Amino acid sequence: MDNAGKVFASLNSWRMQSTFRVSGTLRQPVNLEKLEAALQKTLPRFPLFRARLKPGFFWYYFEPSDKPPAILPDSRFPLGESFSAMGRGYPWHIRVYHRTVALDCAHALTDGFGALTFLNTLLAEYLDYRGPRAREQGLLDVSEAPLPEELENDFPRHYTPGLPKVPHPEPAARLPLTQESAGVRHVTRGLVPAAALKQQAKAAGVSVGEYLNAAYLEALQGCVLGEGGEALVRPGGPLRIDVPVNLRAVFPSKSLRNFFLTVFIEIDPRLGAWTFEEILESVHHQMRLKRSPRLYRQIISRNVGSERNPFLRHMPLLLKNALMPWIFRKWNLRWSTSGLSNLGLLTLPPEMAAHIDRFDVLPTHPASRGLSCAAIAFGDRVSVCFNRTVREPTVERLFFRALQARGIPVTVESNEV
Repeated sequence: MDNAGKVFASLNSWRMQSTFRVSGTLRQPVNLEKLEAALQKTLPRFPLFRARLKPGFFWYYFEPSDKPPAILPDSRFPLGESFSAMGRGYPWHIRVYHRTVALDCAHALTDGFGALTFLNTLLAEYLDYRGPRAREQGLLDVSEAPLPEELENDFPRHYTPGLPKVPHPEPAARLPLTQESAGVRHVTRGLVPAAALKQQAKAAGVSVGEYLNAAYLEALQGCVLGEGGEALVRPGGPLRIDVPVNLRAVFPSKSLRNFFLTVFIEIDPRLGAWTFEEILESVHHQMRLKRSPRLYRQIISRNVGSERNPFLRHMPLLLKNALMPWIFRKWNLRWSTSGLSNLGLLTLPPEMAAHIDRFDVLPTHPASRGLSCAAIAFGDRVSVCFNRTVREPTVERLFFRALQARGIPVTVESNEV
């Protein structure tokens, strides 16, 4: 199991869960029989997905399995389950609702790129697409044999002992929102025209990702300070979001396992209310500064070094399971107010893309912080999904309202009754 997976495997409670979702919505209702046949063709190409999560004495590990996977109906509250190592099934599920095929996946297994590669390949088989397939598009050929590099743990390759330690930031501000009952997840999805969003970002001299991060920080500020800038609560620290970085774009890799890390972007409302233009400028420069292979190696070396700590390595798994959620909360979640995962632009062959309406991503860890967000672009639309385990829809309301005020139309969907 890779460095990130070892941490995620111990997070199996509703409040400390590490399950995420990627989904594709087709233009026609899903044929279950055809999807099952496509899954049987796809699974042998992905030995990583043909494994069960099992507890060892010191660490979790993956055990190969030939159990036929089940395709399940979707539920009103997605990601409402954790994938326990004591279960007999796979650490992922395919769920179907009308036109949507969703992959719910444990982060112990893979990251967003690996999950999308599996889902895209499955959809290609379902749609009988037989044209060229590019790994860069997250699309593999099921007739090819799996590559050994796809199963590699690439974190140790970039481990450099003796690097300076990454300084720990001060704890981030918390949102003044009310926790929901266990198991309740509010999903709000905004569909945004890609051209309008790109036009606004270009006019401001920033990337689309930077624009979305700035808009999210602005909404978080409105939740804490109020829309007029009056302090609803005294901020206990900076408003900070964690932004995952796909390391395959920096270090050559064919791995389908976890190969990402997160960087932090922040504003400090204790200094007063920030205008959107001020937030945008700050985010632009912060992301430029943190787009550095040297910084990435420093973070990787810290994480891999912690894994190699003799005390932690020789601690029985029973104690790790009790300790890991506390460590994750203390040394990861408390550093950020929320997170925004941007999977960027997904490009598929035109013959295949013509049958797909959109893709969505539902991020993990909302119960620990109350709210998380993810975005993905496909075709002429960007999907922005909020996964919320607090009652008040304050942040997404402020976020989408601000986009509309700046000339970016938004179509909002929700799992609310």
